[in-house]
Formats: sequence, structure tokens, C-alpha cells
Amino acid sequence: MNNTNFLSVNDLFKEDISKITAADIPLCVQYLDKETRIKLCRLEEIINSIGLMSTKAQGLKRTLTTFEKLRLSPDHKLYILKDGKSNEGAGEVIGILKTGVKQLYLYDLQSKLVIASPVCILDFFVVDCKQRRGFGKKLYDYMLEDQKLKPHELAIDGPSPKMLEFLKKHYNFTKVLKYSNNFAVCDKFFESTNIGKTQDGTMPTHSATRRISEYGASGEVHRNNVYRIPSHKGQTMAPKVKPISGLSLKKWSSEAGALIHGGRTSPSYLS
Repeated sequence: MNNTNFLSVNDLFKEDISKITAADIPLCVQYLDKETRIKLCRLEEIINSIGLMSTKAQGLKRTLTTFEKLRLSPDHKLYILKDGKSNEGAGEVIGILKTGVKQLYLYDLQSKLVIASPVCILDFFVVDCKQRRGFGKKLYDYMLEDQKLKPHELAIDGPSPKMLEFLKKHYNFTKVLKYSNNFAVCDKFFESTNIGKTQDGTMPTHSATRRISEYGASGEVHRNNVYRIPSHKGQTMAPKVKPISGLSLKKWSSEAGALIHGGRTSPSYLS
């Protein structure tokens, strides 16, 4: 019997929050030892499973987070949150937060074109039964500290009303600027000196809408003050960046393998 059948989430992830990047995933696995190959296989199960849960919860048509996408995206960082006390002490993966750098064409409050390359929130999910218990903020705060960022310096990819409510409650996002490229930023985003530079000269001819969303007392989103301004139409480009070093497999795992909910059944190809 394969002893990896009995390994739990706590066996794989020693810390409550683990950061995984492309640097932790070798491009070629055929020369790796068996233990490392099994670790990668289990990690793939976990990432694909929680990524699919996030997709379904947000009602999206395409999955934002997969093992393969992370492997091919050197600037992406995936933070995996576990509840070590769940499953009778075996542990359970309960949330993810994925970030990445994107080059964005945005217009500030003075309608000046800004070409920015901020860190963006690309996926953020906590399982339903664990929401409103502080886990989401714990994960978000960990990411901010790890990347030395302030909340308003981030761009959000397609924020849902629930995400906007979370940002308002914990980080004072009372006004959000939405763009036709599906990204949104806090109105204080342009106050940072680290998000890009103002582009002078001829403006693009495409016309798009920037929406300013404000929260009422009830926490619901009310859209008003809709402006028609020139903007690149939905254009985002990933810049060329060097791979970001992350935690090695042996650092965040003591043994090979774990299922997302601490399960004990291994796939047939590992039997």
C-alpha cells in the first residue's frame, strides 16, 4: 500500500499560509525523484480543485487558477490558506489568493492616460462555510505584507460585489474606478509613485467607459457619475519579468502528497 494515502493537508503544508510560484514547479519532471514527483502531483490536485471551486463560486466561464497556468506564469504568486484544525486535525485547504503583474492602460481622475504595471488580484476565494470568520482578511493581509504593498496600490481583475464589499469593510475602498478592460482600482491608486507614469501626447481613439462606484450605507454598490473617456479597449499585457523565487517544495512540505480536504484516496496513476 502506498503510504502517501495517509498523508493529510497538514503533512503537505506546514504553515497556515503557503506561497507557491512557478519557481517551485520544475518544467521537466522526468528526472526528479519519486517523492518530489508525488508532491507535485498532489499539489496539482490541490490547486486545480480549489481553483475549480473558486470558478464555480464566482459564476465564471473559465477557470482562473490551475496548476498549469501557475507553472507558465513566472510573475504569478499563489497563496494557499489552510485550516489546520479541520478534518479532525488533518487540515483542509480553505482559500486561495493569486496575484500577478499586468500592464494596464488607465485614465486617472483628471483623465490623463497612465500606463501602469501594478500587482493585480487575479483570483481570491474562501470556501463558503469559512467566510465571515476572518480567514479572507488573514490571507489578504499576509499577501500585502509579503509583497510590501498598500491596499490601494493593487488593481483588481473583475471584482464582484462581494469582493468590493470586502475591500470597503477592511481597507476603506469607498470609491472604485472601473475600466473597460475589466480591471478596477481604488481612487487613491494614482497617488502611489510606484504604479506607472503619465503618458503624454496623442490619446487613443477608442472610446470606453470608466465607472465610478460608490458604496451607500447599506454596503450595496451604487453606480453613478458615468463618464465617457478615451481608453485602450480592454488591453492588458503581461510584462517580461524574471521568475520570482518562492518556497522550495521541501520547505513547505515534509512528506509527499496530500488531498485538498485531507483525503486518503490516491489517484490510480500513483498506486
